[in-house]
Amino acid sequence: MRKKTLNQKITFIIISIVFIFIIFVSLNKIYTTYKQNLDKQKLESERNEIANSREWKKTIIEKQDGWYYFMSIDRVKNETSEYLYYIRMDGCNIKYQTLDNNYVIYYDEENPADFQKIPATPPNLVNSYASKDGIKTEETELEEINDLLEQENWQRKINAADLKSLTFVNFDYNDVIVLWNELYDMNYSKKSGQYDKLGLCSLTKEEKEGNYYQVGLVLNYGTIAVIRIDFVDNNGIYLTDKMENGSATKEEKEIYSNIEKIENEIEKNGFLSLDNKFSNLKKDPNYESLFNLLNKIESSK
Repeated sequence: MRKKTLNQKITFIIISIVFIFIIFVSLNKIYTTYKQNLDKQKLESERNEIANSREWKKTIIEKQDGWYYFMSIDRVKNETSEYLYYIRMDGCNIKYQTLDNNYVIYYDEENPADFQKIPATPPNLVNSYASKDGIKTEETELEEINDLLEQENWQRKINAADLKSLTFVNFDYNDVIVLWNELYDMNYSKKSGQYDKLGLCSLTKEEKEGNYYQVGLVLNYGTIAVIRIDFVDNNGIYLTDKMENGSATKEEKEIYSNIEKIENEIEKNGFLSLDNKFSNLKKDPNYESLFNLLNKIESSK
């Protein structure tokens, strides 16, 4: 009986030790999980605080043949409440769907030597391999400009002397000065628009053969900054080009005038949905497909 009692005591002690160990492990796991959750919540809170501190400003200038250049500054506060700045110059074309020497390079991961050049739509400066001297591309020169902008981050207006370290081949240094100085005069904002899904730029055309309307947009953090509506005839000639070279017919001039009115209304109100505006034009077969295209873009935002 004594031996049995001793075995029972030993068994009880072992069970107690195991039980205590399980409790210790469980408590340790609970504490570790609790600590991880606290750390995660703290990290999430810090990230949200940084995200909520984000402010931006952007300025845009029109160039030739459908090109628009823009410069933007994003700033956020870090953990020590100091501002971090992200400064970029870029540009896009909202007249042509694709352009020569404007493409994204896609590499095959299994065979890096095998790559494809996929046309960028709409064309943009970041993917532009066009070059005036056949050596330095727009993409390379733009990177040099952006490196200088982020390095200097002038807290003042600039002039040509501030850009003397750059060699301009494809761009005009005056554009950089104008963009920066206009940007400097602007206030930061946290307000974003409802068209952010369209990206920096957007170009949408009717899906039909022959003549068609197209709508190009330059966005300013989701708001419509520029809208460019064009009509392309059966020969692929743009109405804007006809107006520029004086070859537009009387009917085409009237279409161009009405397009300008629609563009002005959209830029003024900031929406592609025109509601009850232009009720007479909407009944005109010459414009029906244009309003359908605008509604299509609006519904996809």
